[in-house]
Amino acid sequence: MPNQFEKFREIEEMENIKPTPIEKKKPIELTKEEDEYFVDLLKKAKEAEKKGDLEQAIKLYLQYKEEYKALREKKEGKKEEKEEKEKAEEIKKNYEKYECIKTLKGHGGSVNSVIESHDGKYIISGSGNKTIKIWDKETGKCIKTLKGHGGPVYSVIESHDGKYIISGSGDETIKIWGEKEE
Repeated sequence: MPNQFEKFREIEEMENIKPTPIEKKKPIELTKEEDEYFVDLLKKAKEAEKKGDLEQAIKLYLQYKEEYKALREKKEGKKEEKEEKEKAEEIKKNYEKYECIKTLKGHGGSVNSVIESHDGKYIISGSGNKTIKIWDKETGKCIKTLKGHGGPVYSVIESHDGKYIISGSGDETIKIWGEKEE
């Protein structure tokens, strides 16, 4: 005949609950009130078990398990939220130190899109003057101007392999720029 714990596991399996004993994970820090509440739940479950009320004992054990799991997830979520907030504060502190170190000039219209090349060596910009410029990031000099759009260039990206620049324009076209094939 199965003991109470085995019966509890059978019911868990019937309810499609994966048995994950709480004691296998590092215990969470409980407040005094939380600790008293969970101890009380376990006492009630043990009392019901001693009285032979298996259904009530299992109900209380499941309640304990679900509420403890929910509290663990809540506390872990708050910890992650705190870590994210600290990380954001660190980033903010770093950005507060930023100042302009270089200004690139050369477009004859508004600059609508700016990206850095995948290798980090170039800046690529799209402008209201219908051009795309490729800039040397270190020197700040324009090394190439791409012309061909009939309207402002609103968007530029570089292909993942770095072989192409793709642009979107107010002339209702998308252009792919790259080396001419011979």
